[in-house]
Amino acid sequence: GIEACRKLCGGHGYSQASGLPEISNNYLALCTLEGTQQVLEPQTARFILRGVAALHAAGGGGVAYSEKGAEVYAHYTSYLTMSEAEGMEAVNALHGSSDEPTVQLAVLGLRAKTLALDVAMSLHKAVEGGVAEKAAFGGMGIALGKLTRAHSQWVLLRDVVNGVADLQASRGTAHGGATRLGGADLAALSTLAGLMGAVLLEEAVADLCAFGLMDGSGAKAIEAKVDELSVRLTPDAIALVDGWGFDDAHLGYSAIGSYDGDVYRRLFDYAQQEPLNADPDGTITPSYKQHLARLVGRPWSKL
Repeated sequence: GIEACRKLCGGHGYSQASGLPEISNNYLALCTLEGTQQVLEPQTARFILRGVAALHAAGGGGVAYSEKGAEVYAHYTSYLTMSEAEGMEAVNALHGSSDEPTVQLAVLGLRAKTLALDVAMSLHKAVEGGVAEKAAFGGMGIALGKLTRAHSQWVLLRDVVNGVADLQASRGTAHGGATRLGGADLAALSTLAGLMGAVLLEEAVADLCAFGLMDGSGAKAIEAKVDELSVRLTPDAIALVDGWGFDDAHLGYSAIGSYDGDVYRRLFDYAQQEPLNADPDGTITPSYKQHLARLVGRPWSKL
């Protein structure tokens, strides 16, 4: 998202004055602080595969976890218990209800379950073929990455959908009554959740088609829904961003992202802070005084 904003701002977005380079660098550090992708993906995949093993041990009908933390496993891998019929019913419903939360979650859950079963089967075949389990697991990096991303996207959308549903049930009241949202606010959040789900479904199309769970018409329906929801949400886009309450300090004292919108004055003031521009005596750049200073102030000068 940060990179998309930087591109949309053109050359100003690339400038340090925009604040975006600083925000981007601060964000990139978090990817390492929280754990690198190479560490977290295998750990998450093992977590999911334990759910697959428990499902298999229960005969496919339900998951009977015996280990500590059973509620956590059941909560985060509940899509594993979805039947194929339920999943395909949701896929078929995409043509008319691709912004319906229950449909979106079911389809993303079907994708995550299918990938999990595929990884588990590939791992089992490798071990049966004489490959050590650790070596077989380590050689499935790409498949594990796809599985963990599919799982994480399902969890994220589920929590967003549940959060919006809770707000609607409480008529916009949250945080012990400290937050109160009106009907227009709830409608915008509902549309935003639908757009999030549609975008995630658009990313999931390749996996669903690869396993024969979706055809081209379903993919086109999702694409059309993304376009429709984007148009519907456009009037509320600025308000949704402002709703985060970021102040100028959080934006890195951005010259182009300040609340008052005085962009070019701030860009000019920012440029004056550059040491090369604050050197009237030419001690830093003697060539300026020798070659350029004599041009400054002439009627035809653009400097």
